[in-house]
Amino acid sequence: MILSPQARALWDAACALSPGSGADVGAPGARVSPAVPPLWFLTDPERTPEPWRTAARLPAGAGVILRHFGRPEARDTALRLREATAGRGVLFLIAADPALVETVEADGLHLPQSWLAGGLETPPTVPAGWRLTAACRSVEALAQAEAIGVEAAFVSPVFAPGGRSADRPGQTPLGIEGLTARAQATRLPVIALGGLDAARIRTLSGTGARGAAAVEAVQAAFGPTT
Repeated sequence: MILSPQARALWDAACALSPGSGADVGAPGARVSPAVPPLWFLTDPERTPEPWRTAARLPAGAGVILRHFGRPEARDTALRLREATAGRGVLFLIAADPALVETVEADGLHLPQSWLAGGLETPPTVPAGWRLTAACRSVEALAQAEAIGVEAAFVSPVFAPGGRSADRPGQTPLGIEGLTARAQATRLPVIALGGLDAARIRTLSGTGARGAAAVEAVQAAFGPTT
């Protein structure tokens, strides 16, 4: 796949965070799965109205998370995203909806932080073979995610987030120091999220982050031009 200069810059910046071994990721002896994508595209109902068009242009090795949280168009969007990612080496997860994961045969489930720390009386049963990630702002959430077998943790917001996320409680940016502290506190691969573009991703070198995730930056770099 031939990438535009903007897409190449974003992809290369994210891949630079993904080391060949786990020696320098997070705590000593950190568990690193080579199958954890270095760059993730997160959907947003307002900012990415046709996310399947962007997903179809992502390179093999990238990841997509559908975050439509019960909206009426979620099933149709999920089906389109499954079609856009299937057979291309692009991982497709769905946030907070195990039933929809099964319906469209997505690759796995993404857990909101609210589902950790007893947010659900009964945690969802994850069938064998499902990929599992989680949103983790706090060190406590990281520990809970590690205990239930999550394979990657999304830590946010590193910088000021865009969209509706900016207005949510607890969205004070963690900054480089906050991200580094959380990466050092867990054996999970950490994916940085929040206000990221290629230039900011490059500043994350040495934090212990294993990859990066974004909404607008990925949409701008990989979305259709017409």
